[in-house]
Amino acid sequence: MDYVFRDGFGTGSQTVTDDLIRVMNEGYLKAACLDVMDPEPLPKGHPLWTTERVYITPHIPGGFRKGNNYETVMNVAINNVSLVLQGKDPVHIVDRKLGY
Repeated sequence: MDYVFRDGFGTGSQTVTDDLIRVMNEGYLKAACLDVMDPEPLPKGHPLWTTERVYITPHIPGGFRKGNNYETVMNVAINNVSLVLQGKDPVHIVDRKLGY
């Protein structure tokens, strides 16, 4: 199918995860893009991690491009690139044991 599902409502509870997995496995949707899941954080081994054509992105609130949020995020990103280029560890490293 040519339909893409994008969860942009702000809470994972508005998506029935089992139903989404079923329609993805049956080929009804071309792709599903999720930034909010139920449960959150999505546990290791959850079927969404391995469901084909399901793309999971970080949960970044809609206000990302507004005011202080955008400037803060960009400053952290620029600082991290600078640190990595200097051979140093970036700040805010993802804890892979927690899964996020």
